[in-house]
Amino acid sequence: MNFSEYQTQALNTNQIPAVEGTELIIPLLGLVGEVGSLMTEYKKHLRDGDAHKLFKEGIAEELGDMLWYISNLASKFNLNLEEIAEDNLRKCRDRWGWRDSAQIDDKATTYIFDNGFPENESLPRQFKVEITEVSKDNLIKMKAFINKQQIGNDLTDNSYTSDGYRFHDVFHFSYAAVLGWSVVTRSILKCKRKSNLRIDEVEDGGRAIAIEEGISALVFSYAKNYGFLE
Repeated sequence: MNFSEYQTQALNTNQIPAVEGTELIIPLLGLVGEVGSLMTEYKKHLRDGDAHKLFKEGIAEELGDMLWYISNLASKFNLNLEEIAEDNLRKCRDRWGWRDSAQIDDKATTYIFDNGFPENESLPRQFKVEITEVSKDNLIKMKAFINKQQIGNDLTDNSYTSDGYRFHDVFHFSYAAVLGWSVVTRSILKCKRKSNLRIDEVEDGGRAIAIEEGISALVFSYAKNYGFLE
């Protein structure tokens, strides 16, 4: 069954509310109520574990009810549910630089933000980083190397306690690898796009670096409370 067929059949089960003027608020309240029911099912699973035998069935039922209310709202706003689904997938693909559904597989690649720039102003398409620890000045520091040459500075945790933040350059390298973007990695590898002064200032400059460092600090702070996202 496709979304359009579902939307048509679901609308046939719509009931006219007894109170005039509540045609929209009823499915909105219904959707909120089903989200609450979904959370209740998950709460039972957290409390009872495997003893909650009908967990998946309950989740499926609540998701089905949510789908009905979403479809009902789409109908009442004169929207096509299938088009909504297609537009949502298109938005998701665009976030990763995917242009068509055929690219959504294990071979999908990231969007390359420095296409068209010379090699010395482009993030390397492949590189291997060796990370090691040294004890220096009574501090444990992290060093990173590419082809035996150190990149960036020695890093400490910048903290009174040893919490591993000295390794946070891994975040920057992963942004480059997964997102095709990392202004900090670009700075560390000395491949800023200086041939375009505006891009160098706005996209590769100090403000962008501060933002990425802030994101990394936020991720690390969150991860500390969740087993470092093991």
